[in-house]
Amino acid sequence: MILKVKVKPNARKTKILKQNGELEIAVAAPAESGKANAELIRFLEKKFGKPNLSKAQMGPAKQKVSLGDVKIIRGKTNKRKIIELT
Repeated sequence: MILKVKVKPNARKTKILKQNGELEIAVAAPAESGKANAELIRFLEKKFGKPNLSKAQMGPAKQKVSLGDVKIIRGKTNKRKIIELT
């Protein structure tokens, strides 16, 4: 799955603000040294993460993203990013 995301760093809390075609996510980390990107990836892994069940137990319709399967494809130094969830 591919997501278009607009990131707003230095927020009090990491949360989703809007979902109109492009997600807008407030990130509770500064936009320096990759801290905001790391927080964004952590948040998306938690938000779309799966419980501790095997894929066979969950069935194909309920499979979700596992840890390490969120990647920034484009926009590592920009507030607009394209994220891949595998």
